[in-house]
Amino acid sequence: MTGPDREAKNMEERKQNPEAFGELKKQAEERLGKFPGPGDSPDNLHRLVHELAVHKVELEMQNEELIASRDELERSLERYKELYDFAPIGYATLSCEGKIREANLAAAAMLGVARSKIAGASFDSFVAEEERPLFDRIFAALFSGNGPSVFELRLMRKQRPKEQSSPAEAPDSPAAGTQLSVRIDTAVNQDSRECRIAMTDISEQKVVEVENAALQVAMAQVMRMESIGRLAGGIAHDFNNMLQVMLCNVEMMDIDEKSKRFRPERLSEMRNCIEKSANLVRQLLAFARSQPFHPEVLDLNTMVANMMTILGRLLGENIMLSYSRSPHPMLVKMDPSQVDQILANLTVNARDAIRGCGEVNIGISDCNVVASDSWERQEVPPGHYARLSVSDNGSGIDPAILDKIFEPFFSTKSLAESSGLGLASVYGIVRQNNGFIRVSSEVGKGTTFEILLPLCSAVEPQAPLSADTFDVSTGHESILLVEDDEGVRGRTAEFLEKCGYTVFQAGEPEEAIRLFDAMLAEIDLLVTDMVMPGMSGRDLARKLTAKRPGLPCLFISGYSMESPQMDSPSGSGMTLLSKPYSLSSLALAVRSRLDAAG
Repeated sequence: MTGPDREAKNMEERKQNPEAFGELKKQAEERLGKFPGPGDSPDNLHRLVHELAVHKVELEMQNEELIASRDELERSLERYKELYDFAPIGYATLSCEGKIREANLAAAAMLGVARSKIAGASFDSFVAEEERPLFDRIFAALFSGNGPSVFELRLMRKQRPKEQSSPAEAPDSPAAGTQLSVRIDTAVNQDSRECRIAMTDISEQKVVEVENAALQVAMAQVMRMESIGRLAGGIAHDFNNMLQVMLCNVEMMDIDEKSKRFRPERLSEMRNCIEKSANLVRQLLAFARSQPFHPEVLDLNTMVANMMTILGRLLGENIMLSYSRSPHPMLVKMDPSQVDQILANLTVNARDAIRGCGEVNIGISDCNVVASDSWERQEVPPGHYARLSVSDNGSGIDPAILDKIFEPFFSTKSLAESSGLGLASVYGIVRQNNGFIRVSSEVGKGTTFEILLPLCSAVEPQAPLSADTFDVSTGHESILLVEDDEGVRGRTAEFLEKCGYTVFQAGEPEEAIRLFDAMLAEIDLLVTDMVMPGMSGRDLARKLTAKRPGLPCLFISGYSMESPQMDSPSGSGMTLLSKPYSLSSLALAVRSRLDAAG
């Protein structure tokens, strides 16, 4: 224990023990009473004088100790003041009304106010205007005992007036008008009259976080594009095969026509190739996440079977892909592109976990969850589920990180290999569709992902229109057709005219607006492509429906980043027909929009 601490303790003990003072007083009075009178002997007199001299020396020594203790306390106070004033963290004391009672130099520098003039200022005057309501709520909650002890806030630094500063200046701070992001730690006094705060400047940290988030988004996009690039070779192979079949059939039909022979199976084969090509494009767009989500009832067995070719391309020739399907339909309600995305992400992860040759198995089965079941500590409601599993015999996952793999941006790979968003997006899709996911893994033996998706009731499927029973809806209304591709526009207009409609054609949105203005009352339906140069189909529809509210619209598109239902004009009916479409589906969509508006 240091001298100042010991003296302080002695003084405190004397204050707390008044009996000790009484005893000293009593001893002093007794000694005074024994002071030699006129009849005392010289020996007694000398003895008392000696005792007084000893006490005098003791008092002088105690006085020196007190002086030394006082000096040490003053030096300690000076050191504390320097540490307090020039600490890298801003310290301040606020009253319960939010007034600043005292602050160190670091706090004054952060706020941009002279230390000598900061007392009495309202702290919320330094808070960024848009965050003042938040600060007021937090500050009021602090004194009621319900507020957070740590929170983040943005402060606006004021212009600091010039003043005579001490040799040791406070840390450098930004210029006036600069916003600072700070973390504030708080401690309210027991009497709830004051609040002490510590402010840490986290502005640079926030900038780094924003830059990292932007980098992660950019890396995620790069990874998606790289994956699509790897798919390009395989898809080009499949596309070329289907184009070859179609080209051969077209040329053979030309030969058949010259020989006066017609073989309908050629048309059927061409239709088949076209549908397969359209499915490949849909899967590619889903993998790039460039399609709006439209949940529908679908069979997982069929979805996985349709994805086997593209998944095989993703895995490469060194990895064997197998698929075990359920013996009966596994109907779930979700967007088909989300199923494709789940399968693609889990398959890519399995591929990256395999060094050299390996195996990946995809399985579908039913799962009946009862109340007593425990599914990795997840509260799965009892019921029937479709179980989708993806297993590999790769390197496995370290148990220490198994609980973190679904966290956004978490990855065991470098940024150059992974964005850390694949499994996070899988988890988000599964939970969005009221499903559950778990993972089991053993280092050196492989990993298995299991997904539970709620089963739904079967729906009555619509009978597809075949070429043999080609029946279309007809009408007599007027249609404004807007399509920038001349071939698509010409064939579509030709078919609609054969259905009895009057068709006005426009190759660009501006031409469509001029036609519409010229015959405002005659147009019964707008049929427009979604993606066109100069103006989107949605923007065109907004302009035309402003001129004539309630105008029904039919959108046609092979690729769109946005859904036409977003921000649709009030009272207008809007539907999206995806390319490639059959002529019968076009006729039905046109008739449906006209009847709904009629």
